[in-house]
Amino acid sequence: MFLRFALCEALALISAAAAFVIRPESAWTYIDGAVFALVLMAVHVWPNERQTRKLEASLEREGGTSHLRTAMAG
Repeated sequence: MFLRFALCEALALISAAAAFVIRPESAWTYIDGAVFALVLMAVHVWPNERQTRKLEASLEREGGTSHLRTAMAG
């Protein structure tokens, strides 16, 4: 998840740098990149059912109980 977040955030940082390099300099270059990065984060980084099950299985691998779903629900 951290790798996915870093890759999505890199897009926003690259678009911030490009806003100063690409002619004409405009905030729209950054805004486009930032909006696209936010959409990617919502799709790839926000915890979903599959990621939650995978994390819960890794926490409970040795027989313990993590109560992860209960903690995330409330």
